[in-house]
Amino acid sequence: MSLVSLTNDEESVEGHVDIGSLSIFGGVSEGRIRNILSSGESCLVKAEQGVTASSAAQWLKCRKEYYPSIWEKSDDVTPILLSIDFEDEVVFVPVATDNTYLHPRLARGGKFAIGAKGEEVQYDTHDEALSELQKMATPRWRRPNGAGNWGIVSGRDWKRVERRKLPVT
Repeated sequence: MSLVSLTNDEESVEGHVDIGSLSIFGGVSEGRIRNILSSGESCLVKAEQGVTASSAAQWLKCRKEYYPSIWEKSDDVTPILLSIDFEDEVVFVPVATDNTYLHPRLARGGKFAIGAKGEEVQYDTHDEALSELQKMATPRWRRPNGAGNWGIVSGRDWKRVERRKLPVT
């Protein structure tokens, strides 16, 4: 697999990405990639052994599962370092893709439900639930969506929050 376009004085050669690799990076099946290619309604450009590297990069950037790598940033760009000082006890909470996180108001019937669907475990306190979530490869917990329906979300990141700033019941 190659995502690099090579250029010299006489010719430009673009790399390609095989369908299997693209499906992994894009979080979809190989069949889904083939359907996208056959529809012709995508930015993906067929190549002899998959798709062109530039079209794969463009398609991946539009995926919610895509996180750009720091090496893709220009050397001239200096990351902004936030100086956040905390005044109180700090806890690490898992954050879902929609930026919601586990907080004390998510107790349902006085319990916190964590774990994958069908494997959920109930905990009495927020601290117990956080402790168990930190042991999971992918933290999962129940919370209501915008319509008030309780569903399971997966954590994609962790963030530090002062305990006193957590929403309480």
